[in-house]
Amino acid sequence: MKFSTSTITTAFALAAVSGLCTIPTSVEAKAPKNNGKNEKNVVELKAMIDSDFFKGTVTVKQKQKQRKGNKGRQQITNAKWKIDIDEIDADICKNACDNCDNPETTLNWHVHERAIPEDGSCGDAGGHWDPTFGCGGASQYQGDNGVCALLANNVPGRVIKQTCEPIEDITACEMGDLSSKMGQVEISEGRQRFSDEYISNLDNIKDLSIVFHCGGPRVACGNFELMD
Repeated sequence: MKFSTSTITTAFALAAVSGLCTIPTSVEAKAPKNNGKNEKNVVELKAMIDSDFFKGTVTVKQKQKQRKGNKGRQQITNAKWKIDIDEIDADICKNACDNCDNPETTLNWHVHERAIPEDGSCGDAGGHWDPTFGCGGASQYQGDNGVCALLANNVPGRVIKQTCEPIEDITACEMGDLSSKMGQVEISEGRQRFSDEYISNLDNIKDLSIVFHCGGPRVACGNFELMD
C-alpha cells in the first residue's frame, strides 16, 4: 500500500493528539553519544529586526539536557527570550492598519513556519510553527492541508480553530504562538524578557523566522541565526 505525504502527516497528527506519541518526529533532535551521564548544552538563536518602523534583536537561549542512555534530548522543554528594541515608531500599529478606530497598543509575536525571503517580505513566512498541532487560527496546519479540520472531525473535544489557554492547558497552544503563551510585546524602546515553558529544542527553529503583528498586519520580521 502506498501512502502520500499528506496521509502520513494526517495519521501522525491523529496519533499525537490522541496521546499515542508526544511530539512529531519532525521536531526530534539526534542525540550525540555520551557516557550515560546527563549533559547540558546551551543553544542560542538570534534574529535581527530591521524595518522602517522597528529595529532591534530577538534572542532565545535554551539549556538542552541530554537524557541518560543516549535516548535523545527532551523534546518538550523551556527557553528564555529577550527582545531588545533599539528604535520603534510609537504609531507602528496605527500606520499599519487603515481606518482603525482603536489600533493595537502592543505587538503579537510568533515563530513562523518558513524563513523570510531575501526581499524581506514578512507575508511569505507562512503560518505559525505548530509541531504539536495546537491548531490556532493561524497554524501552519490550517487551510488547504486540512490537518486541523481532520483532527476536529476525529478527536472528541477538538474544534478546527483551537484557543490557547496556557494556564488551563498549555499543550493546547501552538508552540510558535509566543504572545498567547507568554504575553505581548510593549511598543517601547528597551529590553523585554519572557520565559517559555512550552517549546521544543531550538535546533528545530534555527531555519525559521520571527514575525511581529499589530493584530492581523505583519509589521516586522527576521530570520533566526544559530550563535556560536
